[in-house]
Amino acid sequence: MPFALQLFVDPVSDTAVRSVWEELASTGLSSMRDSGNRPHFSLALYRELIVPVCTGLLASFAETHAPFALGVCGAMEQESGLRESGKRE
Repeated sequence: MPFALQLFVDPVSDTAVRSVWEELASTGLSSMRDSGNRPHFSLALYRELIVPVCTGLLASFAETHAPFALGVCGAMEQESGLRESGKRE
């Protein structure tokens, strides 16, 4: 089963992103609006993952790092599929 490590955004950013999705959809362009996904940043994709180990590492990171602001200067369409090596095609 594949896994994705995702960073979700705050409520204000969520609303802003959904607004852009709505605008894109209204023009007929492809949009995430109907995907069922929340606005997010995909940090990593895994074919397999030892969930307890990953959860522990993320908890340790969260305990030792203060919240931080994240800016976005651009976007790109997500590619489909992974190569056998686990790298994007």
